[in-house]
Amino acid sequence: MLNHWYIPEFASIIGTGLGGFLFYDGFRKLWLKRLIEDTPTGKIATSAVGANVEIKGVVTCGRGQMVFTPISQKPCAFYLLEIYKLSDDLDPEKRNIGLDKSKKIDSFFSSEGFFITDASGAKALVLPAGADVKWEAFPCPEFTINSSGFAVMPPVLKNALVEHSSSLKNFKLTPDSMFFRHHNYRFVEISLSPGDPVYVLGYADTGTSALRQIKLSFKRFLEAKKTIESDPALQKRFDANQDGVLNENELEQGARIIGEHREAQECLQAAPEADSPVKMVFRKHAAHPLIISTIKVEYLLFSLAWSSVFKLAGGALLAVASAVCLLYLLSP
Repeated sequence: MLNHWYIPEFASIIGTGLGGFLFYDGFRKLWLKRLIEDTPTGKIATSAVGANVEIKGVVTCGRGQMVFTPISQKPCAFYLLEIYKLSDDLDPEKRNIGLDKSKKIDSFFSSEGFFITDASGAKALVLPAGADVKWEAFPCPEFTINSSGFAVMPPVLKNALVEHSSSLKNFKLTPDSMFFRHHNYRFVEISLSPGDPVYVLGYADTGTSALRQIKLSFKRFLEAKKTIESDPALQKRFDANQDGVLNENELEQGARIIGEHREAQECLQAAPEADSPVKMVFRKHAAHPLIISTIKVEYLLFSLAWSSVFKLAGGALLAVASAVCLLYLLSP
C-alpha cells in the first residue's frame, strides 16, 4: 500500500522526466543544425560513399513508375499517408473548422523509397524509413471518416490501406463493434512529384550493396516461395544437405535469397533511365542521421534553431523546477 504517495510527488517525477526529454531533444536538434551547417553540399556523381553526404536535388521518376495518391488520386512519384485518431470530446462545428484534437497513430509510405537527381545527372535512391522528415507546410489533401463507415470508404483509399496493412501497427481497417464507441479518423496524404526540390543529408551507400539491405516484403517472400516449389532446378539448388528433399528451413532460406534479389533488381530497374544506374542510396544508419526536407535549407535551419532553443531552455527549466519541488515534498 502506497498510502503516503501523493499526486504532487508523482507530478514532480513526471515533470522531471519530461523536462529531461525536452532538453535531450533540443540538444539533438541543435546538433542536427550544426551538422547541416558544417556539411558541404556534394554531387551524387562525385561524392564519396560510406559517410555523411549532403545533396540538393529534385525528385525524379522512371517511365511507368508513377503511382496515384489514395485521397486526391493524382499521379506522383512517392507519397506518405498519415493516420490520425480524432478526439471525441469536441462538437462537430469545432471539428469542421479545424479545432479538433487529433493524435497521429500510424503512417505508411507508398514504396520503400524514391529517386532524386541533381545537376551532375546521376541518380540516388532515398529510403525514408526512420528519417527526420520536414515537409513543406501547405494544405494537404485529407479525408475524415467514422469507424462505423469503413465499408463505404473510397475504394482507392481502402485498397491502399489493405495493400499496406502489414506496415500499420495501430490502425486496423475493421468496423468497431456495435457495443463499443465509434471513433473518427483522419487520413492525410503528402506526396512528391517529379521535379519537386528535395534536400537530403545522411549516410550514403553504394547502390548495389545498400539495395541488398532493403527489407523483404511478405508478399515478395511468398512469391519467391511458390517459385521454388514449382521449379525442380531451384529445389535442387537450395537443398543444402543434398538429401533430395527440400525441408521448410531450406525452402525459407531460398525464398529469402530469391526475394531479396528480386527486390533489389526491381529498385534498380525503377531508375528513371535504363542507362543511368543508381549511384548511391541514402538510408537510416545506426551511427548517422538521415534528414529529408522539401523546404529551403535556410528555413530548415531557422526551424531547428528556434525548436532547439525552446526545448533546451524549457526542458532545463521544467526539469530543475520539478526536481526542486520533489525534493521539497520529500524533505522531512
